[in-house]
Amino acid sequence: MPYGLWANIIIPPQTHGTGMPSFKGIKAEIRTAPAEKVPSIPQLLRQYFGKE
Repeated sequence: MPYGLWANIIIPPQTHGTGMPSFKGIKAEIRTAPAEKVPSIPQLLRQYFGKE
């Protein structure tokens, strides 16, 4: 997954002093995406932070 807002929503923000979150060793459940479209950046910002 490329870095960006979509990854930031699911990756824990802790950097453990490195300045970069760890993208390894994260438990995940893989499943088929829902039929609706992937949310845009403005939609994600409204949903998670209440702003654009």
